[in-house]
Amino acid sequence: MTPRSRSSARHPFLLFLEDHGARVLTPDGLDLGLIRDTPEGPGRRTQWAEELRRLLPKGASVQACVGLSSLSVQCQETPPMPAKEALDVARRVVATENPGEPMLVGHALDVDAEARGGHVHWTAYLPASHLSGWASALEAADLDWVQASAWPRALLKALPQGADAPRDRVVLALAPQLGRLLFFRGPSLVLQRTFRLSEGLSLEDSLELSVEETARTLQFYKQKFRGTVPGDLVVVGAASLPEALDRRLRALGLATSCAPESLDDLLLLGLAQERSPQGLDLRPGHVQESHRRRTLKAVLVLAAMGVLVAFILGGGLVRGREKALEAEAARVEAELARRLASDQGRLRVVAARSPLLRLRAAEQRAAQSTERISRLATSLFSAPPGLELEKVEIQQHPGPGADLAFQVSGTALTESSFSVGPLAGYVSDLQRLSGLALDPLQEVSVSDRIQAGEPGVPTRALTRFTLSGRLR
Repeated sequence: MTPRSRSSARHPFLLFLEDHGARVLTPDGLDLGLIRDTPEGPGRRTQWAEELRRLLPKGASVQACVGLSSLSVQCQETPPMPAKEALDVARRVVATENPGEPMLVGHALDVDAEARGGHVHWTAYLPASHLSGWASALEAADLDWVQASAWPRALLKALPQGADAPRDRVVLALAPQLGRLLFFRGPSLVLQRTFRLSEGLSLEDSLELSVEETARTLQFYKQKFRGTVPGDLVVVGAASLPEALDRRLRALGLATSCAPESLDDLLLLGLAQERSPQGLDLRPGHVQESHRRRTLKAVLVLAAMGVLVAFILGGGLVRGREKALEAEAARVEAELARRLASDQGRLRVVAARSPLLRLRAAEQRAAQSTERISRLATSLFSAPPGLELEKVEIQQHPGPGADLAFQVSGTALTESSFSVGPLAGYVSDLQRLSGLALDPLQEVSVSDRIQAGEPGVPTRALTRFTLSGRLR
């Protein structure tokens, strides 16, 4: 895969805007070429657009890193505030210092626990005319300009952050024929100094001139910001410092360290972190609005496509479900028809066997009824000695229970004992029959006569009774 085919909104090509022109880099940091600055005129934007079309594929995403000398940066400690209010503050600050001149303004709000208010507000600005030409050239080349970041902020984002990193530090960034000094206090840029280096200087000579500029700028910093002295110096663009220069910097109270990466590598890392909604953006307002509209349009198109795909998938699922239900209904209908046919056969068999079954059931009920009547009659006719039965009636009630009702009438006649005794024994024998229930005695007549002179000895004892009950 070639570097040009890898560009996307997440990994855009990079455009480093400097006073002498613009360098074009791939997302991996490969230098594609330099677009030199030309005098202002009607053909400059056309020339830039042609160069961009030559170096970059159509529709590629581009992120600009603004390193122009006209770029100004201010940092202020502020309390937290909404994005719209922060933009209004940044515009008021720029309008106060540059009345009547159209300016491009970018802002960002960073958290700083040691700052008053807990936040640092970045304001970066430059004349609108310095980026309007590039905006027209990028539009003419059909490129998507996703962001324009200030290079000091991109460099800060690439430096080590966190509790272990020094709060006050100086960064010396070396580039061909150019040196930059940046004084940071936490996430805030306090002072920036840019100086030129002669063409053809060796790295050692460039470092020596840079150390002299650092000493002068540090003296100015101490006079302007009394009470705060940075103690760390990071040299970007050099693998090591000569011993003499290192001793000189330590004499100034700076603990030195070198970043083996080049300035471009660090800026690539910082720009990747700046590509976020909270990043500082210097693009013209109409470019940002156009990008927002394109993004919204893309989101709406994706949402519409998602809804369409959902409808298609939903329709497919519904049709599949309908087919499955139809198959299940056909199977159930076939099973129902089979069972109905089987039931019809059973019904015919039952209809054919029903008379025989009813006859057998009637015979069984008759046998059971006869057996019950026999048991009841046997019990009723088993009268003890001294008791004579006069009438025994047994009646079967209709119904599923087929209860047997009976009524017994008789007399108990004794000579030497009470006549109630045989009746009591008879009743006790009847109650032993399972399922038999006696009604309360209603007709009992006892006539026992005792011979005079011999108490307790009857001469003739007679009891008439009528018993009724039922056998369940």
